[in-house]
Amino acid sequence: TTCFLPSSPLFLPFRVCRVQTVISQRDFIANEGETMSVTQEIAEMDGLELALRENPADFKSWEALVNRAEAKDDLSLIRTVYEGCLKEFPLFFGYWNRFAQAEARHAEKASPDVPNYNSALEVYSRGVGSGVPHSVDLWQHYCKFAEEKVDSVDYVRSVFQSATSTVGSDYRAHVVWDMYIAFEEKHNNAEGVAEIYKRVLSLPIEQLERYWTEFQSKLENSKGMNFLLAAEKPDYIRRQHEDHKLLDAEIKSTIKSRREDIYTAAMAEKQKRDEFEQKIHSGTGRSYYTVDPLLEDQLQNWRDYISFEVENGTIETIFKVFERCLIPAANYTEFWCKYADYMEKKGFLDRASEIYNRACSVYVKRRVSMHIRWGEFEEKRGNIDAARSVFHNLYTSVAANSVEAVLNAANFERRQLNIDGAVSVLNAGIESCSGENKSYLALVKAQMLMLWKNDIAQARTAFDSFLEKARTAMKKAKAAGSDDKAEVWEVPKSFWVAYVEVEKSMKDGEREARVQGVFERCYSEDSPIKLGEDDINEMKALNYEFVLNEGSDLTKLKQLRQELTDTVREGRISTAASSRKRSLEEGDEEPSKHAKTGAEGQAYVSTSAAAGGDASTTTYAGANQGFDYAQYYNYYGANGYQFPGNGYSNYPYQQ
Repeated sequence: TTCFLPSSPLFLPFRVCRVQTVISQRDFIANEGETMSVTQEIAEMDGLELALRENPADFKSWEALVNRAEAKDDLSLIRTVYEGCLKEFPLFFGYWNRFAQAEARHAEKASPDVPNYNSALEVYSRGVGSGVPHSVDLWQHYCKFAEEKVDSVDYVRSVFQSATSTVGSDYRAHVVWDMYIAFEEKHNNAEGVAEIYKRVLSLPIEQLERYWTEFQSKLENSKGMNFLLAAEKPDYIRRQHEDHKLLDAEIKSTIKSRREDIYTAAMAEKQKRDEFEQKIHSGTGRSYYTVDPLLEDQLQNWRDYISFEVENGTIETIFKVFERCLIPAANYTEFWCKYADYMEKKGFLDRASEIYNRACSVYVKRRVSMHIRWGEFEEKRGNIDAARSVFHNLYTSVAANSVEAVLNAANFERRQLNIDGAVSVLNAGIESCSGENKSYLALVKAQMLMLWKNDIAQARTAFDSFLEKARTAMKKAKAAGSDDKAEVWEVPKSFWVAYVEVEKSMKDGEREARVQGVFERCYSEDSPIKLGEDDINEMKALNYEFVLNEGSDLTKLKQLRQELTDTVREGRISTAASSRKRSLEEGDEEPSKHAKTGAEGQAYVSTSAAAGGDASTTTYAGANQGFDYAQYYNYYGANGYQFPGNGYSNYPYQQ
């Protein structure tokens, strides 16, 4: 029997085998002992399937699905469910064991006399290979199963050797070492037992002292000499002495002394780590994976343990503590980053790349920041194709609606001087992102075209193209009565301000007309993407400042002045607008001291005396209120809209 991975989509084989098994009987007994009809089961299975389609990381639904599959005891269903669950949660050693046991159970059903346990052994092998290789518990289950079910001594020995090579130095690895010793003693392999003690006495594990006591005890019995010589070459020791006539007792003493030196050194290393290990294995500690978050004390203990090993350990012990940490703390990017950074610092670049790959493929695969770090790492080491693949996967698959993902992918292409590629990424982001993020990416696109291609025409086209798409989308959404952000293209005031600044930066004969055209479009009455009244008032204030200080159209100047005066008189100034101008009451505190009567009957007041402002800045007042247009202009000048130099650095995009 061969284990298989579910085809895509994930639940296709699940659905097929579920239907086949459900219709094979009228009802079944659930885990809770309740009898459920076929219709009820289908509904429940469909509910779990739907929940997992919407959120593959929903462990409770996986748990319920696993229990339901095991209750039915259908091998095809069991395989599909476990494959899906362990693809999402490979660190659950208990589920690997249950999966393997289910395979073994069905092998025994299929052939009671000579069961074929290959499928079960394959599951165990995968579990300790790509699943959770540093789990002492899973290795313990694997060794026990192999010893009980497999006739080949060599095969079982190879499993023990792999187990002790991988997790033998873990603090509580004694459960595996004990099984290994018992196995070799059962097969009268004195040399094998001696070799095990030789290895285990050099490791700083919890039961180290017990193994030293056992080792000395074995030397004292009648077979002690044979046991000792099995792991040593007495001829080598005799060659160290000129007379070549050492007695066995002296050989024994020499070898024991050597072992004691190794044991003493290992014990000293163990004692340095006892504090960290005891916290991990205490009642409040955790050495295994669950979906529940770690406590801060648990996280801090791992941080301290890693720091200790980095400062005092070897490359092997540092590697080991990181791998062990990334079982209970697999969901924390902090530790993946520390691990990759350390390997990069030491020059193990391929190992660092493999760490990023593991993190982003399985454990923190939905964390945008981790993919960005991976892409930047590959780019930094000159692996451009790999970096491009990481960024492409990020913005097309992992987080297609994330503005952060799109920006980083676009800027990767920009750093390669592939501006067309960057623009293509931004175009994809404009389509996939929602809300104001669409307009933000359009601004980035326009700026990139201006700064990196020096093409104002394309930048202008970027603005206009976005506005046209927004207009079309808004009309469509309005006709359908939809307010879905994925369908509604928002065009905030900030977008218009940036567009205005682009046109103002041009020094040609059409500059004034183009600037005015943008202003007119932003508050056009018949536009489906028209701004709200408060934003329109602020844009008109900016328009007025432009015409007053840089324009030549007196008719437009008079029109805007009148519109703004009417707005103030009618009290149509929002809280947001008033926060960006000087207090209206303060602005007209003593109008009689400064007022001059204008032709239209309203007052205009110099702010130089009232507020210490520039004498050229004029506050127009009407209906006992003052209106400080300069406040609007100053607001934009102080808040990051220096387009095209850095037009999107302070744009309020939504993470």
